[in-house]
Amino acid sequence: MQDKSANFFLQHSELITRSTNITMRRGAFLCALMGYSASAVIYLMQITGFISLMEIPLIWALCGATISVFVYILAWRDMIRGMYRYIVTVFFISMPTTLFIAAHFLLPSGAATYISGPASYIYFFFIVLTGFFFNARLSIFAGLLAALQYSAAFFIDRGYLDQMRHPDAMLLQDFTSSSIYMFKGQMMLFSGIAMAVLARHMRKLTGDILREEQEKQAIDRVFGQYVSKEIKEKILSRTEEAAGEKKNVVILFSDIRSFSSISEGLAPELTVRQLNEYLDCMVRCINENGGVIDKFIGDAVMAVFGGVLELENPCEAALQASLAMQRELQLMNRKWWEESLPPFSTGIGLHHGEVLQGSIGSKNRKEFTVIGDAVNTASRIESLTKDYPYPILISREIFDRLSEEFQSKAVFLGEVAVKGKSKEVSLYGVRE
Repeated sequence: MQDKSANFFLQHSELITRSTNITMRRGAFLCALMGYSASAVIYLMQITGFISLMEIPLIWALCGATISVFVYILAWRDMIRGMYRYIVTVFFISMPTTLFIAAHFLLPSGAATYISGPASYIYFFFIVLTGFFFNARLSIFAGLLAALQYSAAFFIDRGYLDQMRHPDAMLLQDFTSSSIYMFKGQMMLFSGIAMAVLARHMRKLTGDILREEQEKQAIDRVFGQYVSKEIKEKILSRTEEAAGEKKNVVILFSDIRSFSSISEGLAPELTVRQLNEYLDCMVRCINENGGVIDKFIGDAVMAVFGGVLELENPCEAALQASLAMQRELQLMNRKWWEESLPPFSTGIGLHHGEVLQGSIGSKNRKEFTVIGDAVNTASRIESLTKDYPYPILISREIFDRLSEEFQSKAVFLGEVAVKGKSKEVSLYGVRE
């Protein structure tokens, strides 16, 4: 798995490099802003008399800001890659060292003036920055370079530290003992090693994330062709095996009458083209009214209202979708008549009831669907449309949940025996 993540990371190294350049560009801008601001503050404090003898820190702040501008330009041109990463690292790691070098030649106590001050901690800051490159070797290089430069600066001017005197022996030891400065150098080296370990871990983690995201997008592209967007998102969002959940929903079944006879008289490619055009239109009507396609069963459509998407009144939404489907079918039939294609006649059955919704199937193959007696009843109601002069049939469970406006569109057809059910179903017919 680690090798696979590493390889995937390498495949997307260009993306990582661009992101790193953007990060370095922002960081370099802030460093430049901080450097120029610090130099301005030091200059103002010096000319007003608040501080004195700060010429070297002033020049150092200006140099650091200028180096940051140079790094900003490199990052802006997306050039911090390959060996340039090491060049930039040398520039940044060497910034505290330039202060020590300047002090060595210009101040009476040399680098000892600043060796224990804030400048030494800047090494750690820039070691941490190398972690943004996700390069373990670069982080180790930064830690080693910082340790060597800091230790060299100490040894060159350690004689000045030995001249210090103070009654507090412990305080004096902290300022003059070689072991203290060597320990600080070791901390820089180990900081680089720690950042290398973190860089490797983040590299693997980033590779895992990129790989999983690409796999998810691949699934999304392929899977999205076969299920609705809502069901796809419901399945992909599940992180564990779903046992299913009970829902009160509306089931819609729609079927083309005598489709087998129609397809016999058409060439296969014309049949597929006409069927796809029909299904596209029906799916649009269902989706626009809040329904979710559950499955296609040959030329039949099964949809659910109120299961995956919460609806204020699933029954009215399902009936509105059914009426829209009939209107669109009439328009398509006129178009097909002009194209010398046979018209379609469909029947739609609606029923409201409790179902079990979830991923259902075998261990190796599942589908997100709804099952229950309500599904069977809706299917049986749809099959009854061939016996009545109404293209849409609904049960009492649907009718009782409709507003008066929609109830006025329905005609009571009586209690009807439905195949597979011992109790008769109160049936209503609806026509646009």
